Amino acid sequence: MRGTEEIEGIDFGLTPGAKITGVVRDAETQLPIAGVDLNAYSVESGNEFAWTSTDADGRYALRGVPAGPAVVQVYSDSYVDTRTRIEVAAPGQDLSLNFALSRGATISGRITDADTGLPIVMVRVKASNVNDDQRAYGYSDADGYYTVKGVAPGTYRISARAQRRGYIQQYHDGEIYRDKAGLVAVSELDQIEGIDFVMTRGATISGKIVDASTGLPVPNMEIHAGPPNGEHLAWENTRADGTYVLRGVPNGLIEVVVQGLGYIQVVKTVIIRDGQDVPNFDF
Repeated sequence: MRGTEEIEGIDFGLTPGAKITGVVRDAETQLPIAGVDLNAYSVESGNEFAWTSTDADGRYALRGVPAGPAVVQVYSDSYVDTRTRIEVAAPGQDLSLNFALSRGATISGRITDADTGLPIVMVRVKASNVNDDQRAYGYSDADGYYTVKGVAPGTYRISARAQRRGYIQQYHDGEIYRDKAGLVAVSELDQIEGIDFVMTRGATISGKIVDASTGLPVPNMEIHAGPPNGEHLAWENTRADGTYVLRGVPNGLIEVVVQGLGYIQVVKTVIIRDGQDVPNFDF
């Protein structure tokens, strides 16, 4: 095909999808909520096919929803996420679906550096229930304080993560691995305070990944590290020159996994002692 060649006849026959409209309100005050995000996804494939946000009057419109079973999901930083299954009978159908969101519980605390005692800003804190189907997030402010809002009733693991700034992931009660995390029971409208984190900087593992046949660097490879047969705590992708830096790696026997782009997965192990960095860990 020449650069100036025109290709004709690439036609598409588009079918209008259904439209879902409604209003999102506060369950307690019945006032509309602006800036709430919604999406619709297929029950069968999980593919998302429509998304939007509420306007100043709490109104929304999801367009282009195909026929079949679908789920409309509503999510906000300040309210409990909710989802409703619907059945779209035919293309072009108009459906009405309103939501009343609960403010839920809040979880708060402070995040500081283990060595300096200083606050750590913009650490992501996640509350995830034991079934991992309810999550809520918050971020620490300039003084290290955070609040996770919109937490539904249940039992939760609370984690703080700032791996790219070199801190080891931490769960409530000072644990770094999910299966050892302390659990927090949450009831509706609870205000749970004092879930603090004192975070420790971990080691860095760095190196370069090249093609075994050509010796050329391989960009955009996924690389992650953690204990063998355990939860991996550091994730990264190789840069354009094939180099990478994994931060926030804890002490102990660590496996480093490289995968992606049609290459066979490679696993190597290294022992981290006293938080010492590991340079030139090449593949």
